[in-house]
Amino acid sequence: KGFPMFTYNSKEGACVDITALTDTPGTNIFKRRRTCNSTCRGYIRNKCKMPALTSKYCDTAVTRYWYNPVTQKCEEITGCVDDDTNFGTAKDCWKTCTSEKSSRCLKPPDLGKVGFGRTCYYYDINENACKTTTLFAIWKSTRNKNNFKTLKECTETCKPTYNGVVKKL
Repeated sequence: KGFPMFTYNSKEGACVDITALTDTPGTNIFKRRRTCNSTCRGYIRNKCKMPALTSKYCDTAVTRYWYNPVTQKCEEITGCVDDDTNFGTAKDCWKTCTSEKSSRCLKPPDLGKVGFGRTCYYYDINENACKTTTLFAIWKSTRNKNNFKTLKECTETCKPTYNGVVKKL
């Protein structure tokens, strides 16, 4: 009775649902996920599996980055400078939670043969910006490369903003 409850799972590095008290012996049991997160935040190693969270006690709201496991993208959120459940830079988020193999945004820019031709865009991870380049020709798929046909495609792929609710601890 009273489930779901939450516990800190050290293998996952996150607070997870439990379905029975026998799942987790001891005192590592919480009625609310936010209580688990705030109590165990010093032990949370895997920020990539955390829900979108921030502190409710924030002097100044700043831009932070959260890895959304559903979209598999690092998304911009508003949070606190000292949040330890998300990332201070998009670069830290992308490099921690994705790989070059799985994310176009981590790949080096595919500038092709620069010259007169078609305007394209690539994501600069160091500046967290989509930048312009001109390619002589594009005759192959750019789907898996850091090369986008439009600024909108680059922004939606590598600079998305989280549209859900950021929970406050």
